[in-house]
Amino acid sequence: MIEPSLVTRSSLRQVFPIVAPMSMAELPTRTWSDEQWERIKLGYAACDMDEKWEVFVEDQVVFLHRSWTGNGVFEASFSPVGGGGWQISAATVESDPSRYRRSSDRYDRVMVELVLSAIVLGEPAVDLRAELVALTSQESGRTDLPAGEQFAAVADLWETHLQAPFPSRLRGTEVAGVDVVMLDADVAGCVSSWLQNRGSLDAQRSRVLASCQEQVIRIIPVLADQEAAYCRRLHDMAVLIAGKPEAARTDPKTSV
Repeated sequence: MIEPSLVTRSSLRQVFPIVAPMSMAELPTRTWSDEQWERIKLGYAACDMDEKWEVFVEDQVVFLHRSWTGNGVFEASFSPVGGGGWQISAATVESDPSRYRRSSDRYDRVMVELVLSAIVLGEPAVDLRAELVALTSQESGRTDLPAGEQFAAVADLWETHLQAPFPSRLRGTEVAGVDVVMLDADVAGCVSSWLQNRGSLDAQRSRVLASCQEQVIRIIPVLADQEAAYCRRLHDMAVLIAGKPEAARTDPKTSV
């Protein structure tokens, strides 16, 4: 895995502060280990235009900015925990709707933790992703993501995925026992079929997609940034189509 380099305010193309800060009413309760905090302090720079977030740390404050505009969206202050590790002790969010369209206090809380867990630390964050999808659907008062919105989200990810080059290092090799070329082909076949059938997937492909989800969750943590981003799209499409795998519902390792 490629060692990440330090990202700073000055190393990013453009950085604009939050203009209408508002204290977050809900904060993530997760305790990050000292090792994870050291990784978070290195920050994260978007690898390409498909990635939406950039992160840097000053003192013990983590700044989360949109990569395209450079606008600040979240600022999270970390504090050490008595028994070891680090927690977010306070946070602010951009309340100007022209810069960030807020949804709810819970949505903000999930988004902050998801960016740090999935993007900075490279974790699968299956439960957080599923919670974000559920929150999006709840805004419409439904228990499931509206069909039109779900279809559009998958179609958008699929179009982006088709234009992305397959990571060259992953050709002809296995990662954590997974043939990534075959994994990519299997997910692609399921997604293509689902789109062609306007949101319908047969039982066989549903089983294939469930297996693919478990495989991609296994390999993402050991991939380099661009490789992980490629595979996260596979994961996101699978979750939107089939929901999270059963194993992820009970396995505590996937709860953060």
